[in-house]
Amino acid sequence: MNAFSAALNGLPADFDPELYLRLNPDVAAAGIGAAAHYLAHGRAEGRVWRSDPLPADFDPGLYLDLNPELARAGVDPALHYRTFGRREGRFYRDADPAAAPRREALVVFVHIGKTAGSSLNEVLYRALGPGVRHVETLVDHPSVAARQLAQSGWVSGHLWTGALCGLVRGVTDRPLRLFTLLRDPVEQICSAYNWLLVQAARGPAAEAAMPEDIRAATRAVAATDHGDPAAVIRTLARHGGLFLNHQARAVFGPGAGTMTDEEMRAGLARFEGVGLPDRIGDLAAQMTGCPGITVPRENASPYRFDKAVFRSPAVAGFLARAHAADARLVALVRAGRG
Repeated sequence: MNAFSAALNGLPADFDPELYLRLNPDVAAAGIGAAAHYLAHGRAEGRVWRSDPLPADFDPGLYLDLNPELARAGVDPALHYRTFGRREGRFYRDADPAAAPRREALVVFVHIGKTAGSSLNEVLYRALGPGVRHVETLVDHPSVAARQLAQSGWVSGHLWTGALCGLVRGVTDRPLRLFTLLRDPVEQICSAYNWLLVQAARGPAAEAAMPEDIRAATRAVAATDHGDPAAVIRTLARHGGLFLNHQARAVFGPGAGTMTDEEMRAGLARFEGVGLPDRIGDLAAQMTGCPGITVPRENASPYRFDKAVFRSPAVAGFLARAHAADARLVALVRAGRG
């Protein structure tokens, strides 16, 4: 497809249908045309549609050593770096042994799923340079974590605050600056629910790469009648570890549901900054020292169900009881900020 015809169709000028299908094997397996899928779904889902050139000093073996979860997944290191790794700021080489170790404070971001945290990761990479995303993949690889953090200005992970700080403090003695980003409790659940539906639509290949709890929840959400409040409640309750009070547990740990407001305030005092989406730019500026920074919005997939079901009396009543810790946490942050 030439650049002119691609542009007429609303596709990127360098869109290559064959490469798109190779990078998205579930689309190829479904027999859907590359251009049609990208325009209807892929663009909104953030699908990869091109690959970048490799650095001259790229070492495939070292890339896998520094990113052990990729080695476990059996990915092609060169293809992964070209399509994902560069944009994610993945490390592909060790620090220069002649360079002085970094001593400045390390920005630590407790990344809570479906709160626009991926957008903040992108800002951190642009403003602070190399960093570690998804540090949870290095829990069993402390030596690799130490090698990466020696080069990093920031670190981000889907771990609760205590576990994330414990991992980081175990491999570096640099001072830490702690941040997180929250979202309206019901909106966060809706977005997580929708994300699972998007993953289900990607088929068996995407499902095979998921942890077992995510895989089970993906199947359950895909099988739920989203127009039936009782069915939605059953799914949320059955997979409460992924949905209910998820933000409070990420901030405070497993006992968040029984904490008093005063205990929550004390826990929040550990953070230099706690943001909400309506002021995400302020949090980004605080984290990076760059005022007026623009935060891109990523992963904005169209909703595959009617969100009105979450406002129905039955679901709203269930969440008021079972999701109360998240509601109290966000209310405290709003009140403290106001």
